[in-house]
Amino acid sequence: MTYSDFLLEPASPLIDKLTRETKSDCCRQECVEMLNHFTLSYMISTGAVKVRAVLPPERIAFHKVRFFSKQKHITQVLPQNLLEQSIMEKPVFPTDYKKALALYKRARQDFDAYFRANPMAKSCHPYFGYLCYEEWVQFHARHIRHHLVQLSCLESLPGFYYE
Repeated sequence: MTYSDFLLEPASPLIDKLTRETKSDCCRQECVEMLNHFTLSYMISTGAVKVRAVLPPERIAFHKVRFFSKQKHITQVLPQNLLEQSIMEKPVFPTDYKKALALYKRARQDFDAYFRANPMAKSCHPYFGYLCYEEWVQFHARHIRHHLVQLSCLESLPGFYYE
């Protein structure tokens, strides 16, 4: 399964099945916060939310190679306050579950439309620097999978690590 396939199936149906009561045993985020977190990631990837890199270029290169290698497990954890350090102007997100889900779906559609219209575009990730479409797809798939595992929506590792 490719990263793009994962974002469509099984990730999208699992995200659609989340409820406002869905909680993680190992993560302090509630479902609405997690949806807003995914939305923010998509907005960063299209440049709708501007961020700055928080690491020097040589550290960005090191972490980018580690994250985007074909290793089976993600072993690096990003710093908790990374986004707060990097966002230039943080948007206001809904606290209502249905509105958060609708905004997430819209951000996902905007991501697809943005890169269809701008296939060579690159936008800044605060930890990995400038990413192209393929790198953003891989990032979103691994990021969303990580949180779905935290929510116990995915119990085993799906085989999308190797395309």
